[in-house]
Amino acid sequence: MNPSEPQRAPSEGYFRRLLDSLVHLPGVYQVTSLLSAVRFVVEGESMQPCLASREYLLVSRLSYRFSLPSRGDIVVVRDHSSPPVHYIKRIVALPGEHVRMEKGEVLIDGRPLEEPYAQGSDNAPTPFPNQWLLDNKQYFVLGDNRQDSRDSRSF
Repeated sequence: MNPSEPQRAPSEGYFRRLLDSLVHLPGVYQVTSLLSAVRFVVEGESMQPCLASREYLLVSRLSYRFSLPSRGDIVVVRDHSSPPVHYIKRIVALPGEHVRMEKGEVLIDGRPLEEPYAQGSDNAPTPFPNQWLLDNKQYFVLGDNRQDSRDSRSF
């Protein structure tokens, strides 16, 4: 033993080798991937310019088990009126907030939301309400391309 080398605890090397061998076992990688991430394909123009149609996304299934969703996060949501359809959207409002859309601008609790990612101003009247009060478990999501997006304004 070289006295100039730092000494390691005997178990450190054992556990490291055990972990390395588990990671390399056939199938463990695939099972871990299936449990932790899912691949989605962007379909449509609702998230332009950030995401283009036919781009692939790898979406973590574990992220929100360790932290809460934040404003600006891109998420995959499902419209409950058509369960097999998934949408890729951006969180713009958090639980308990009051959302209002006015002249193409999003207001959160009366303050304008800065959205450098948003494309297009949607000033046209819509059949949807223009304000929402979120309960303590609701998030409000919008597509970045507001003129071509099915989002919280309709579901």
